[in-house]
Amino acid sequence: MNRVLALATVIALGVSGCANGPFDGIARERDGDRIEDRPEAAKVAALMRVADATAAAGDYGSAISMYRRAHDADPLNIAVLNRLGATLLQVGANSEAASAFRAATRAGRHPESIEGFARALIALDQPRSAISQLEVLLVIEERPSTYNAFGVAYDMLGDHGAAQAYYRTGLDIAPAHLGLANNLGLSLAVSGRHAEAIDVLRRTAADPRATARNRLNLALAYGLAGETEAAAETARIDLDEGSVQRNLAFYATLRALGDSRQTIRAIGSHNAPSGSSVAKQTSRH
Repeated sequence: MNRVLALATVIALGVSGCANGPFDGIARERDGDRIEDRPEAAKVAALMRVADATAAAGDYGSAISMYRRAHDADPLNIAVLNRLGATLLQVGANSEAASAFRAATRAGRHPESIEGFARALIALDQPRSAISQLEVLLVIEERPSTYNAFGVAYDMLGDHGAAQAYYRTGLDIAPAHLGLANNLGLSLAVSGRHAEAIDVLRRTAADPRATARNRLNLALAYGLAGETEAAAETARIDLDEGSVQRNLAFYATLRALGDSRQTIRAIGSHNAPSGSSVAKQTSRH
């Protein structure tokens, strides 16, 4: 999800992206008490606005630098820590992201912080620790993204039945959630339920909101099923012929592994931030 089977994210964890919601730099919470306006609030808010715009433009390095400046000005600002952690996950700085989210969880039990910390733990290949965080979160707030992260963690542990149950529960809450459908399809594919996987991912790829990632995950499912021609035809929608052939070779390697946990780890490695642009194209949300 950014990164093992999310997993790419991230491996991904999809797996996906920056913290949601507007930045509230004026009134913060610390140990349950609201903090009144302080002189640095305007500075932090301005830094966050610029950092958010910079991250949205894809300049994650500059955004991280500005988030750090905002953090220096207000070290206990939870929104700053969440946004910093999410952007660090985008660039594969998973240990630093975990540290930022951990600090945010210590400053307050906010769902965004706990889920971000869990996503970072998934990216660090610590699914059991991630599950512990997600169990805490589920008591506080039920959200589709939590079920998505649960599924990725259980897939990493090789418990695909549990993973698929979490994805399906999330889809009961949010039937149009592409990330949950994407990850359900991939889980079905790596566990050998190829026909079901292709059916789920074909519908996901046909969605008007679908991206190249969704279509290439369908190609992956065809590849794992041994349907090489269908895999190649699907991949050609978004890739040049050389890239298609490299992906077909990768699918053959995955089929030869014969172990779902090894397959998941291979997909995660294939989607690591340091990998090629082609390697990043198949991943979790």
